[in-house]
Amino acid sequence: MPVLLVFATLALLILFAVGVLFPTKVFLGPTATRERVMKFYGIPAIVGFIALMALVPADKGTPDSEETNDGRSAATPEQGRLQLVSFNGMTLPGRMAEAKATGFTECAADYYGYKCRRTVPTQLLGLTAQTAELTLDGKDHFADAYFTPEKHSGDVRKIPADGLAYGNIKLTFARSDYDEKCIDKHQEKVGSYSRPALCITNKNSIGQLNQALLDGGWLLTRTKGGYLNYVHPQELVEVTTKDETATISRVPADTVKDLVARDTKMRASNEAVEANATNVIEQMKR
Repeated sequence: MPVLLVFATLALLILFAVGVLFPTKVFLGPTATRERVMKFYGIPAIVGFIALMALVPADKGTPDSEETNDGRSAATPEQGRLQLVSFNGMTLPGRMAEAKATGFTECAADYYGYKCRRTVPTQLLGLTAQTAELTLDGKDHFADAYFTPEKHSGDVRKIPADGLAYGNIKLTFARSDYDEKCIDKHQEKVGSYSRPALCITNKNSIGQLNQALLDGGWLLTRTKGGYLNYVHPQELVEVTTKDETATISRVPADTVKDLVARDTKMRASNEAVEANATNVIEQMKR
């Protein structure tokens, strides 16, 4: 707040107050009227007072930062630090307390961390996983860093218990066994080399999970190196499948929003291409 404005406003207020009571104290001769006092001192004093009031909120500072669930502060829940999210009976990210509360209690330690398996059955979209595990280590899993998580180097066994955390949960499903005759019929019918889930003969397989994700409204946002990445518009997690493993990770709300927007744009583009191709084919028939 400007110091000069404060002193100037106070001086004008004092002169105005004195002038209203004793006009001759601030003006000489016949000009000493209350109207002139108001014009020369009252109005500027009022303007200065209003200016001071407008500047007061700026000096109060920003509100106290909110405390996130990992015990650290952040300006808002989704800026800089990730809050805990409950998904499918599990919590992400988390510390020892969350791991223990959700059944990940069978642990083994090595140089890189504590691998903890869940001791209760775990289901995802109606499919039962063979195993579910997480790794407690010294990484900052609460950092809002989707592609570049902060890493910890050194023997994790030296880290105190309250410094351990986990960022994702890995589920293992059965390998998909296919009926080859069903595959041949499907490929002959559609003219592609895809292997549909309807041709899988065993239960609780990774192929059935991939299909269940798509059927459940999850968007396939990326396919690279055998990894399939899925997000859902209403969830703050990402499911990544590869081979027989499905990894569930916490992602920021802005990341989900961006991935969904990108998928929507891509779908619209593909539909436009298909519509144009159909139009050309129809025109050739006429």
